[in-house]
Amino acid sequence: MVKKSYRAKAASALGSLCLAVTLLAAGLFACCLPATTAALASYEDDGGSSPYNAEQLETLALAARAYTVEFRAGGDEAALGRLCAAEAEAALAASDDPAKADDWTLRAREAVAQARAKDLPDNIALTEQLAGISDRYALDANALSHLDDCNRLINGAAVPLIGATLVALGCIVALGRREAYRPLGGMLMAGPAIMIALLAALALWAAVDFMGFFGAFHGLFFPQGNWTFPVDSLLITMYPTHFWMGMGAVWAAVTALLSILSVGFGIHFLRKERREHD
Repeated sequence: MVKKSYRAKAASALGSLCLAVTLLAAGLFACCLPATTAALASYEDDGGSSPYNAEQLETLALAARAYTVEFRAGGDEAALGRLCAAEAEAALAASDDPAKADDWTLRAREAVAQARAKDLPDNIALTEQLAGISDRYALDANALSHLDDCNRLINGAAVPLIGATLVALGCIVALGRREAYRPLGGMLMAGPAIMIALLAALALWAAVDFMGFFGAFHGLFFPQGNWTFPVDSLLITMYPTHFWMGMGAVWAAVTALLSILSVGFGIHFLRKERREHD
């Protein structure tokens, strides 16, 4: 009996940690969905600072999301080709837009004209040429390098995050089958508590020293240092501040909703344990 109790407590402790990771991962997963980008990528024409209109920026944001988030089964070159095809299409459309005519330099128009003169335009070559003129027109090498880093980070984290989720589910099933309702209820309540404590600590750090927090965060995940860009660059124009604020809200909402459900089930199992021993 003591041995079973020890195993139940160990499963509850391990499950609590993995559940905390799972709750955070669920919010990240929601942020990575195409529908989330499409919902948040609402742009307004900004008086001419971007060569692209709102619809083109949304299309480019979705293409960049796929390049950044999705697993590149066909390899990096194929993924880059798809992204550059979207950029080239937007560039060709923008060059014919009278409302954006003033934003396109002579060299940019020449680059588009040269691409059209080819039987099969080289989309990668076109976007490189446009990025060389200005990073307002296409993602330059530094921006692509940053998106590559993000792709490796997200896809590299996928396996351990999925593993943590499977362990958490395994602990829930194991404790439920053994009718260990007290350890199960404790796990379902402790997981959100651990997650909230971690987020509260990070939020306090950000409130006291936001720039230090911001720099430490990016320095940890992007030690290469390629995470700062001009405010009028295409990357920042596609993903402005309000976009990331929306992403944060989605992440927080999904994680909070699942945490509330977890606590609710935890209370249910603790009450069930008490009822069975009354």
